[in-house]
Amino acid sequence: MPFMDDLFHVTRQHVLLAVRGRSEALLVERLSARDASPVRYRVGGRLPLTATGVGLVLLAIAPPAVQDHAIAA
Repeated sequence: MPFMDDLFHVTRQHVLLAVRGRSEALLVERLSARDASPVRYRVGGRLPLTATGVGLVLLAIAPPAVQDHAIAA
């Protein structure tokens, strides 16, 4: 949380912590500014890896088999 808080204070935008499931990003924590763009995801929510920036980052560092599966889908 201290790192997320630092980033939040610098950017004044959404700061997300997510983990990769098979083909999903699970949002673990989120800090949001009042004037940041609205989002539809919530803590505990799951989204396809290709649907969000945090999912794309997780996909970029995922094993090649996971990347291939996401591309094929």
